[in-house]
Parts: sequence; C-alpha cells; structure tokens
Amino acid sequence: MLRSVLAGLARSAQIAFNIIMLPVHGLLHALFPALSEPMEMLGEDYESNGIESDDGADDPFAAADEVRHARELEANLVMAWAADAAIIGTKAPLPGVRPMVRDWLVNLSADDLDRLVSSGLDGVYGHLHFAMPVAGVPPLEGPNGQNAPAGAPSLSSECLAATFLRA
Repeated sequence: MLRSVLAGLARSAQIAFNIIMLPVHGLLHALFPALSEPMEMLGEDYESNGIESDDGADDPFAAADEVRHARELEANLVMAWAADAAIIGTKAPLPGVRPMVRDWLVNLSADDLDRLVSSGLDGVYGHLHFAMPVAGVPPLEGPNGQNAPAGAPSLSSECLAATFLRA
C-alpha cells in the first residue's frame, strides 16, 4: 500500500514538473529553433573526410621511415660539418638542416664541436632529436628559449615531464 502511494506521489510530481517546464521548453525552442530540428546521422564521409583511399592516411606511422631517414641525414650532415669545423677552424654555412640547428651550430665553441664529434653519430642524433644531450654541449634551444628536440619526444620520465610543462 505504501509503495502504491509513493508511486502515485512520484507520478503526480512528474506531471507537475512537466506542466511547469512546458512554457520554458516552448521559450527555448522559440529562441533556439535548432533544438527542435532532428540531428543528422554521421555517415561514412564524415569518418574519411570525403576521401576514398586505402593508402594508410589514418596510420600515424606511415611516414615514420621518411622521418627517421630525414633525421639520420640531418645528424650525418651535422656530424660532418662539426668535424670539418673542428679541424679547419672556420664555420661555413650549413645548408640542408633546419634554421634552428644552423644557428645552434654556428654558436658552438671549438671545445663544444670536439665534444660533439667525439660523441659519435648516435650522440649527435640523440642530442638533436631526443632528450639525450651530449655532456658539455649546450642544448638545442627552440624559439621560446626551451630545449627543443625535433619530432616526437622520447618516453623517458624527464622528457615526459618537459612535454607536460610545455603544454
């Protein structure tokens, strides 16, 4: 019996609420007519952006080989330039690398160039593209004065913390 009384009270409260909300609902639909329009279902062209191709456009690793090759080429160019600059003692302009790397190389001292060359190709690659600096060599700095490794950050805890601080 108590259950039926409570159910009746709940039903009457719901009806009273619907009656009170009817003018509010009408006002909202008058002010915002888009609320009463049915929403269109998203089709296949929404997912593919209208492009019908199976060339791996949704694959984030599709260009990984090209990026790795470009990074290796840049590290090779920097290594060869640093070795030449350390031996000859002059700093000629270096084409084929990012302007940020070019500016960084020109500002290195002879001792920094020696340390960079002695670190090897893996050391140069890690210094340029990951958070693995060569000891005694100034870090590559981005436009905001922060360390700026190119491309995807490594998953070390230091780089992950730096990534969250930059965001």
